[in-house]
Amino acid sequence: MDSENRIGSAGMLKSIMRLMCLFAMFVFVNDMAGILFGESPGAEIVYDLIHLLQYASVLIFLVRHKVGLRDLLTGGRKVSLKFMAAALLMGLFTAFLGSRLDELMPGVPAAESAYSLRHTVFFMIFAGIMAPVFEETEFRGLLFQSLKGRMPVYAAALLSALMFMVLHTGGILISAFIEGIFSALVFLWTGQLIYAVAIHFAGNSIPVMLLGLSLFLTDGAGDEAAETAAETGGPWAPETIVSILLPAAALLALFIYFYKGTDRGKGSGPQAVYEKTDRSVLPYFAFYFAVCIMSTVMQFLWQAAHA
Repeated sequence: MDSENRIGSAGMLKSIMRLMCLFAMFVFVNDMAGILFGESPGAEIVYDLIHLLQYASVLIFLVRHKVGLRDLLTGGRKVSLKFMAAALLMGLFTAFLGSRLDELMPGVPAAESAYSLRHTVFFMIFAGIMAPVFEETEFRGLLFQSLKGRMPVYAAALLSALMFMVLHTGGILISAFIEGIFSALVFLWTGQLIYAVAIHFAGNSIPVMLLGLSLFLTDGAGDEAAETAAETGGPWAPETIVSILLPAAALLALFIYFYKGTDRGKGSGPQAVYEKTDRSVLPYFAFYFAVCIMSTVMQFLWQAAHA
């Protein structure tokens, strides 16, 4: 695949990491805007503008480096309807499992903002539709594909999933990590990014729509209900255990289905020889993690100061 050759070429990882650092800065500015503006129309405008800039930066990168998005999505092969259905189901079960595990963690604060009808609609478009395409392109199509030519492929999947996780604040860290792992492996085995996009889409679309509608219709009542449920149900409650085991079992079955139904990417599997990584790229990784962690810490400090 021509795009795969370009992504795996020498020096490409550094260019991808520059894009990743820019993405992290956009997220940091967005989180800080939420803190500074609070519940004001200004937060909505900044949120929408930053997301447009994020996704535009990915498009510019693809054009500049002559990487075809269509080539990444399909790999030049026909899309399997069976795999597509399995990917959508995998996304739903990933979201169910991740959300239940996230609830067992100490809450990660999210910057508050006003949720008008306009913002709710834009929120669903950005997070439910655009994010699956552009984030999968960046994290799996570019980052993971570049990393797997420089380290063992499963280490590349873990690192790309970890980087995907720390970019997400607001109490969805485990959800993002689980989705990152499964999306990377499905992309590896099929050689088609479209299935990773489907996983991300299914995992985002329904939760995002429910969240957006609940915020608009209940005006925060949903948050109080969630807090009440968290107080009455413990991590070892039977309903909690069942709600974790059932989606985990379904996810495992779908995972095995993908594994057996492909030949691990038709030659895109683990490689015996890896290209040596330029050490000059390491500061970009350090900067990326520092910005993401700082964003979460700032939100914790803000919440503690205004508790």
